[in-house]
Amino acid sequence: MKETRRKYFKFYRSYYDVLNELSDKDKLLFINALLDKQFLDIEPKEFNGILKVAWVGLWNSIDQQVKGYKHKSKDPMQGGRQGGKVAPEPQEKEKEKVEYTIPTFEVFLAYAQSKDSKISPLALKHKYEAWVENGWKDGNDKPIKNWKVKILNTLQYIDKKKEETTWQQTGLLGNQ
Repeated sequence: MKETRRKYFKFYRSYYDVLNELSDKDKLLFINALLDKQFLDIEPKEFNGILKVAWVGLWNSIDQQVKGYKHKSKDPMQGGRQGGKVAPEPQEKEKEKVEYTIPTFEVFLAYAQSKDSKISPLALKHKYEAWVENGWKDGNDKPIKNWKVKILNTLQYIDKKKEETTWQQTGLLGNQ
């Protein structure tokens, strides 16, 4: 038995249609050539006449499947075992583990106020704390990759400073 680890390939209707036009002897040769190409990447031995015409007509489709399988598996003998999936490269794994830098509230506040001086520090503090408590993710549970861009897009929705009332002046409501 010929060794292969590829588990399957797509058998298109066009293969079936061509196969039905061949004699029984040629059908067997064509099927063997198709299986050898798909599973072992072995080109068929010299086809003549109608077999050559049939093979040439389907060669591009057959060859693209084999190339796609090799590309997905990188190792032509391994893709079947993995279902054609390629394991992520070590560099890709490192990208997934990237942790985003969370600024201190003071830095966060200073940046936001440099962009909009009328922003309420208390409202900004609530936004900051909500993001921190959510694992530095926004309200849609998406990681905050660039907090400066995120806060710029959020500033329009954060309350602005209001004129101080006597309650705020007396300090009964606490510091902002």
